Amino acid sequence: MARQEIDIGVQGNDGTGDSIRESFRKVNENFNEIYAIFGAGGAISLTNLSDAQSLRFIDGEGYVADYGQNRLIISKTDGSGLAAKTLIAGEGISIDVTDPDKVTITNALSTTASDPAPKLGGPLNSNQFPIGKVPDPSSDLVASFNAVHGPRGVTTTLDELAISKGYADRNYVKSQGGLIGDALRVRDEPLVPQIEEDDYDPTLTSNYVANETLPRKNVVFRAVTQ
Repeated sequence: MARQEIDIGVQGNDGTGDSIRESFRKVNENFNEIYAIFGAGGAISLTNLSDAQSLRFIDGEGYVADYGQNRLIISKTDGSGLAAKTLIAGEGISIDVTDPDKVTITNALSTTASDPAPKLGGPLNSNQFPIGKVPDPSSDLVASFNAVHGPRGVTTTLDELAISKGYADRNYVKSQGGLIGDALRVRDEPLVPQIEEDDYDPTLTSNYVANETLPRKNVVFRAVTQ
């Protein structure tokens, strides 16, 4: 059947055009023919519309609409129509399409704390401020770190821990051009032997450990000569 055009007459209400009944009869027959062409019965599928085609070539069948399961309908990159694309979940990303009304995209590694082995791709900028609160290195700190991260394959030793400026100032001699910048101070003799120290030597007198620097007052002997 050829398309039936509705005669609207020369001007409004002049009695020369199709009646209302005849006009809607033509409308119905035109639509019936369109639906029959698509073989859709009472509905035309989105995939039957040329603007919504996502075409894939299949041997022997030519180009056919290919929507598959759980594909996303978006506009083509050139804006010429619609395309069906598959959502691909990257590392740490999950996509849930079970809800009939929405697609839920979840980032399982949304925080550094949830990443078992976080890495920085460049220098860390803390809003132009340095990162503080670095604890003093200790055996207890190493044991605590390895208890948490050791099972994930990340371990460390006491020699590998970072130190704070305060710890460095208290434990290391400052130098300027090869010379000591500040006066070197050593402790007074302890009141009891330092038996808990690794360098304690019971064969030596005094309560200092074996490799400790001594104050001048403990090493200089003054005597009156005759």
